Amino acid sequence: MSLWTYTLMPLLQEGYRCVGMQLNPFASVNDARGFPHATVGQILRNPSVQQVAFNLMLFMPLGFLLRAMFRRGIVAATLTGATISLFIEVTQKTGVWGLFPCAYRLFDVDDLMVNTLGALIGSIVALVFVRPRTSRIDPAQPRPVTAGRRLLGMLCDMLFLALLGSLLAMSWGAWQMYILHVPFEELDQIIQTMFALWVPLAVQLIWILASGQTVGESATLLRGRPTRIPAVLARSLRFVAGIGGYGILTGLDFPFSGAAAHRPGDREPGDGVE
Repeated sequence: MSLWTYTLMPLLQEGYRCVGMQLNPFASVNDARGFPHATVGQILRNPSVQQVAFNLMLFMPLGFLLRAMFRRGIVAATLTGATISLFIEVTQKTGVWGLFPCAYRLFDVDDLMVNTLGALIGSIVALVFVRPRTSRIDPAQPRPVTAGRRLLGMLCDMLFLALLGSLLAMSWGAWQMYILHVPFEELDQIIQTMFALWVPLAVQLIWILASGQTVGESATLLRGRPTRIPAVLARSLRFVAGIGGYGILTGLDFPFSGAAAHRPGDREPGDGVE
């Protein structure tokens, strides 16, 4: 979401102009020289320096996570960063793959280089600070269920709803406004709400019915213990009493629905997890 927002937003406005490509390596250095740079303070306030720094920091977490969590090497992390950066730059150059009539964000080879460097630095930082694993932990083996894992699972569920809903709603809105030329004021709020909330909830429901876990529980390696209740019924109740109930209460418009959605102390059916 941060990559989407930083590289593609804001979307086109009235009176925009098409932009081309910047294919000269290290052109940002010359741009930085066009601003005051005699002192440290002036360098830190330099817009060109800030842009390079932000691009660098944007991809450092990617390199760090690829090395620390997925155990990918420095070369793999660097190539992954370069590939993602190239995809972003091409997306900008093609006007979001033809969604818009022309490019409204600049294809910049310096951004490609700096983003790749950020992934490389993040991978090196992970190599220095993350200790190598002395033994492999089998995810299938039961481990203690802590409050932190439960909380992280719930946060992942809420984040999944927010990110998927935002992506779908923004994509649909962009299609309506820039392809079909529907004014913003005339966008169908019912359809927008459907993409923003109900479609992500449907994905959660399908996920729970298929696996017995929410998306967040899958991410944190939590799973429910089998009970005598039929699996379909137990998993449906798990959805309604958990993230599904939260989403439904959030989306419905009736008195105290928001308070009910945020009621503390709720627990889900099948809370015996391992």
